[in-house]
Amino acid sequence: MASRRFLVLFLCVFAVPLRVCGAAGGAIWDQNTMKPSEDKGRAGTYQRKTSHPGYNYYVNVPKSYSESNPAGIHIFFHGQGSQGGAKSFWLWGEKFCEKHNLIGINMEYTDGDNSKDTAGKALAAEEAIAQTMADYKVIRGRGVISSFSGGGLVHGRIHSAYGGKNTLRFSWPFNHSAIYGSNFWRNAAGTHPMSWFIGVGTEEWNMGMPTLGSSQPQRAQELYSEAARGACPDVYFKVIKGKGHVIADEDVAASAECFARSDVFLAPYIYAGDYEERELAPIVQLANMHEYAKAE
Repeated sequence: MASRRFLVLFLCVFAVPLRVCGAAGGAIWDQNTMKPSEDKGRAGTYQRKTSHPGYNYYVNVPKSYSESNPAGIHIFFHGQGSQGGAKSFWLWGEKFCEKHNLIGINMEYTDGDNSKDTAGKALAAEEAIAQTMADYKVIRGRGVISSFSGGGLVHGRIHSAYGGKNTLRFSWPFNHSAIYGSNFWRNAAGTHPMSWFIGVGTEEWNMGMPTLGSSQPQRAQELYSEAARGACPDVYFKVIKGKGHVIADEDVAASAECFARSDVFLAPYIYAGDYEERELAPIVQLANMHEYAKAE
């Protein structure tokens, strides 16, 4: 079982950005309009297009996945001009996808600019998540949403729209969020219960506007302040001396450890689609909410 060790670090940062309201009609993955594609159940790594021209994504299915072993998901948003790396899952393949049975989704925005049509890019990501849920047995609420550099613009938009604490447990697909030197400029407070990893290097501290040296500690402060009031305390803010604007292996390893803990304490673990009978569905829902006494 994952460790109950929680990492708490208090920082004093005061500026707080505004949140935005959720999109009208809810997320695409909640609208039940996505049908299985020709890639339903496909193994390995492959590319899919969305309905938004130039906005594609790569899917990586771990060997651990099967219909008898439903998975979670791991979605990642690359930085500016880094769309060429979308086909590679080497960062997540071992530590996240295979180890924790997560289907990987790497978004590929061929214009290379996350600041352009960010709303459209977020909608394409919603579509990618919804299609993956239609093509595989995905346990809704068990997953990772992550970003690097400019990818934080899309990540932040999705989080602000759908990741609020009042979101129904099984509507928000994730129990862990990771921002690796990411331009995640939205307020992280008021979040759905989940663990967080926030990473930055001293050699990228002054990059961006606002700088990563201000925005990353600010996100940590927002989350630690909430933890002191009873919110999820598993928030890991990590500064690596000498690290530039890259994702370090030790960042990914630390983030995966955070996920492993919240996977035990927060995430659902039963694929509800296998238990849709009137007598069983409410019991499965209670179990996935960790209401074990009521489920029994």
